[in-house]
Amino acid sequence: MEINRNKKTGDITIKQEQYIKRVLEKFRMTESKAVTTPAVAKEYLENAQEEQFSEKSSTEFRSAVGSLMFTAVATRPDIMFAVSSVSRFMAKPTAGAWQQIKRILRYLKGTTSMGITYRANGNQELIAYSDADYANCVQTRKSTSGLVLILANGPVVWTSQQQQIVARSTTEAEYVAAAEATKQVLWLRNLLKSIDIDQSTTTLYVDNQGALKIVENQEHHRRTKHIDVRYHLIRDHTMKKDITVDYVPSEEQLADILTKRLPRDTFTRLRSQLGMT
Repeated sequence: MEINRNKKTGDITIKQEQYIKRVLEKFRMTESKAVTTPAVAKEYLENAQEEQFSEKSSTEFRSAVGSLMFTAVATRPDIMFAVSSVSRFMAKPTAGAWQQIKRILRYLKGTTSMGITYRANGNQELIAYSDADYANCVQTRKSTSGLVLILANGPVVWTSQQQQIVARSTTEAEYVAAAEATKQVLWLRNLLKSIDIDQSTTTLYVDNQGALKIVENQEHHRRTKHIDVRYHLIRDHTMKKDITVDYVPSEEQLADILTKRLPRDTFTRLRSQLGMT
């Protein structure tokens, strides 16, 4: 990982330019044509499952996923959704999944030097965003959760993962995503406290009014009583004032980039708002 500090502004940028170049060389993609977004269409990925790989090709597939996941987790939230999507094919790689890997590599070819910039004069209050794409897995009908925690105007925690349960509605999927984000918020708040960086109440932004109402309604309801008790952790910590949950319009939902394939203009805008330069 490369860490650069701007002596004039005090801003810090982290990136993995040299590592990404080595990955491109390893998988013979240095001469590939760059693309502007990392994810292929969901339908293409899901429908190309019949063609299985040889053992040799499967080994290369898994190596590529591991290489991409390392940079997605460390410095590149912009590829997190795409890498997470393709990682679901680790057991049985397919031609469609391999094409997704190649697209991610082509995207990295055009954004090799990109990284995350943390502003010296940026907001020192932790801010969180959570989102969900409802029932987007064709096989399991499970939803995808995305979350991002922002500090100093840059992401410090981000995830994109398939939910463990099959949500019965968009509202439930969004509520589950918010509950998972709450756990990450609590962990980071405790970490910051251990180094004497105390936080006031952390705001978690969601773009679903129904999920917001579930958080605010502390009583059981026939439409929500089936939701696992573990996901109601968020209610407890809103009562304790550790977290407050607020609504944000969908176009301002930063976690959207972690839940689905987006049009180029939307993807580019959210990437910039995440503090990636």
